[in-house]
Amino acid sequence: MKEQSLINAKRKKRYICLDLEMCELTSKQRKSVKGMRSEVIQIGAVMLDENLNCISQFSSFVKPEYGQISETISLLTGINPETVEHADSFTTAFYKLVCWAGNDDITTFCWSTSDYSQLWDEIYIKAKNHDEYRNFLKTFVDLQAIFGRLLKAEYSISLDTALKYCHLKFNGQRHSAIFDAFNTARILFKLYKIGKLGNEWSYIASYTESEISKNYFKINSLDKDYTSSFASFISPDVLEKFRYSKRNIENLESEKKNETLPPPKKPKISLFKLFDCSRYGINVSDWLKFSLRMRFVSDLKISKPVDFLVG
Repeated sequence: MKEQSLINAKRKKRYICLDLEMCELTSKQRKSVKGMRSEVIQIGAVMLDENLNCISQFSSFVKPEYGQISETISLLTGINPETVEHADSFTTAFYKLVCWAGNDDITTFCWSTSDYSQLWDEIYIKAKNHDEYRNFLKTFVDLQAIFGRLLKAEYSISLDTALKYCHLKFNGQRHSAIFDAFNTARILFKLYKIGKLGNEWSYIASYTESEISKNYFKINSLDKDYTSSFASFISPDVLEKFRYSKRNIENLESEKKNETLPPPKKPKISLFKLFDCSRYGINVSDWLKFSLRMRFVSDLKISKPVDFLVG
């Protein structure tokens, strides 16, 4: 009992903000791979410590097994077939993510439940015997739902709009998993600073995982069934691709330096934000109270992305 308490005492609180980019499967492919409509092509995540200081980041491209990256997805994300030609498979990339997350007390925030559902589907189809993957999914919390409840919104609020409500400008490249994750972390940071984050969350798995699926995985899980290569995982070439790119670092720091100063203390009520209030079913007075508090909260500080190794 004493040894167990010592083990628990060593576990530190960590917060992860995660985002995915995906490509769609054609109708023919959906018929051959039942239960999956799209595939992950990029995973991005930011890790914060117990005080919500940014301490590590994860970014990995993923080679789709069934689908192909269309011209539309390439234009949207900047990811093309050549980008993922030599990238990790989903199983290996997700294994790296789980290793990077570590064994601390993790809570993983995503914007809506769509990324959680996507990971659940791909794990079910491609890596159903990996219990450690499912355990990681049990740490997921829908930050979009928390944000909506704070403003008593009738409809789901987009990430871009949530940033505006927090008096933040999107930092980096839109539809890049690592930058979307970073901007989600900025919203999380502000909610934490105004005391609206709390310590109790409704984990997505608690209201989405059925008894049938729990029983299925319990029966079919095999510890010996692993497809990730540890040797390839620690390869210098893989780790080099695994790190944050220099171009992204320069873009992030440049935009940070050029970010405009906040306006005078007396806030101006923009017609855009008032329009958004009605669009999302938010009471204007509720938005004003929230907006005033957010205006005077500092942004998440990050000088440059932190390199990491998984040991």
